[in-house]
Amino acid sequence: MRFTLVDHLNKGGAFASLLKLHKSLLGDMVWHEEAQIADVMRGLIDHMSIVIQKYLTNQYADIEAYNAAAGELVEAYRILAISDFPAGFDRARAEQVVSIARNGPRCGVYVVLTVDTAAPVPHGFKLAELYRNATVLTAEGDGFRFDHPVLRRALVELDPTPPKAAVDAIVEPISKGATRLGPVKVDFRRFAPTELWQESTADGVQVPIGRRGARDIQLFEVGRPQGIAHHALIAGKTGLGKTVLLHALVLQLALRYSPEELQLYLVDFKVGVEFEPYRRLPHVRVLAIESEREFGLSVLEGLRAELNRRGELFKRDGVSGLAAFRTSTGERMPRIIAVIDEFQQFFESSDRLASQARLILDDLARRGRSFGIHLVLCTQTISSSSPQALEPSTLSQIGLRIALQLEELDSFRILARDNAAAYHLERPGEAIYNDKAGHVGGNSRFQVSFIDSAERTAYLDELSRRSELRPLVFEGNRPASIDRNRPLAALASTPPQTSPPALHLYLGEPATLEVQHTAFRLRRQSRSSLIAVGQSESELLAVFISAMVSFSLALPPGRARIEVLNLLNVDDPLHERLESMRGRGGIRIGGRRHVTGVIKTMAEIMDSRLADHDGPPPDNTPTLLAVFGLQRARELQKEGHTAPEAARTVSRILRAGPDVGVHALLAVDTCAGFLRCLESKDLAEIDGRIALSGSDSAKVLGDHTLNFRSKPHFGVLFEPDTPDMLKKFKLYDLTGLIDWCHTHISGR
Repeated sequence: MRFTLVDHLNKGGAFASLLKLHKSLLGDMVWHEEAQIADVMRGLIDHMSIVIQKYLTNQYADIEAYNAAAGELVEAYRILAISDFPAGFDRARAEQVVSIARNGPRCGVYVVLTVDTAAPVPHGFKLAELYRNATVLTAEGDGFRFDHPVLRRALVELDPTPPKAAVDAIVEPISKGATRLGPVKVDFRRFAPTELWQESTADGVQVPIGRRGARDIQLFEVGRPQGIAHHALIAGKTGLGKTVLLHALVLQLALRYSPEELQLYLVDFKVGVEFEPYRRLPHVRVLAIESEREFGLSVLEGLRAELNRRGELFKRDGVSGLAAFRTSTGERMPRIIAVIDEFQQFFESSDRLASQARLILDDLARRGRSFGIHLVLCTQTISSSSPQALEPSTLSQIGLRIALQLEELDSFRILARDNAAAYHLERPGEAIYNDKAGHVGGNSRFQVSFIDSAERTAYLDELSRRSELRPLVFEGNRPASIDRNRPLAALASTPPQTSPPALHLYLGEPATLEVQHTAFRLRRQSRSSLIAVGQSESELLAVFISAMVSFSLALPPGRARIEVLNLLNVDDPLHERLESMRGRGGIRIGGRRHVTGVIKTMAEIMDSRLADHDGPPPDNTPTLLAVFGLQRARELQKEGHTAPEAARTVSRILRAGPDVGVHALLAVDTCAGFLRCLESKDLAEIDGRIALSGSDSAKVLGDHTLNFRSKPHFGVLFEPDTPDMLKKFKLYDLTGLIDWCHTHISGR
């Protein structure tokens, strides 16, 4: 039993003795404002209409008969209790009270109210209509009389108000009992197929995701010839069953359709690992855990490329849809379902990436249904997002809306402007299924099926044994591994015999679908140097070492020359980690007392190469000046407005060195730290710029990146040749990187 309490005059005081009841019984509060009263009345009316039209139909006489067959999905009785009616009620709301009194008992909804007969009634409303549908007690003297032909002579003497101790003795154990009640669970196994992979997606996708009413199954359907449900929008507040629903959906799809019939793209922007178990699922082509926006966009671009490829095939064969293509060619072209959780993360910044994502989502929503590509966009809430996050045309193409409990505004945005059904849901896992683009007439209330992790693992074990297919996995919650860099491993095992025209300085794993690791191409041309800026020195060191190692391995054995200035504090553990690279692959390491000498040596190498020679041309094998902790180089810091000789020399190396193969690799905490030693014009001589967490990125990357914020363990590479294409990447794990170096380049 659940109560809806209304007290306009006393602002809830009439029900003071009940306010300790648990909110699962009482609701959030005693409703007293007129707008609140309108909302709760609408919710009760909507509840009654669903029970009558969807549950009772012509099969059950009343709620008792329905509950006898409903098992775990019994419907609670509801009491609407109103103090001092009609205070707070206009005519429309007052007539709703009459409607509930007349039609509610069949649905298990009852009205208990007191009437202030001295108060004016809403214009046009007649209390007699209410009295005809109620048992009426009228005050008379010290008691009450029944308004009933048989009982009207009997004087009713009410019990006295119970003392507080008696109320507490009843209310407290009831509330404790309510908190002990577990959530309603519909067993997933009830809907699991007895044989795997027996169904076809030629005419769409249809899988059970829960239970509706006493005996009906709620199906998830997209791409069916009839109807408008080709893409889905799923929403629900935290902890109310959205993740449970996604597990039920993904697993049902995988059990009923083979990987040749259905492919899945799973992208999760949340901080969590809900999709982690599906790295073994053969249906999944791409799996992203704690995804980055850049990776999500690359997934969308891949889907659009597949859509265009299918379009060319369909045009070649003169067909207009997936079913016709399969019939015409006999080819089992699979349907594709892309599930994107917290999709609104695409639009967290108003930048080029958000614009691209918006355009591609709109294209996929409009054209995807014809080519068997379907979107399932999921979110907790969109109240804080811009209403224009999705194009209105995109939203209009999403015919299927599934809403778990939401705030009223979110219900309007997810379902339709006049559809608050999701606001009135009450328990976790309870949802509205609407395949009419959110219009009220399409509402169907159901309970999501539940599967625990052990059962899910058992199903996934069976599915993974049936196929060796595995997804491409992006894990935003784990550091990159240099072990996965195949080109670098190949250079380590088979050293090059000649110097290449460009050296790839590898930085980390890409935050996109690209297979190649992110690298800066070091060329023998002006401005070809690299700077990394960030306040986490362990992150800086990972980039610094991976770039040095890449430089060394790209050259023939014995040809690399890397002069390193280690300006870390000697008691810093990172100091020893950088020192451990000494003597490997041509790496020479000096400290603070070597700053002036190393810079002078590199300048002499550059000058000798720049000088005119009558004899053979000089050796222009790439040489690297690598400075870690530039902000600590006192020999480079200005005195007033005067730059020391060493700083002017570094400036000259940046400007003239790359043309003759003398390059710089600089690691510094901030742009301000750089400017303590060098000038802004010197930064303009560096084409490769890396911003890490804590960097003043706008000064390093350019004014067009003011909204960019780098996350820990991620970096972004900016190259002025492509200023609108920031390359986001995941940094290599520092410990694994150094261990790899000790294994692969010792003695070189």
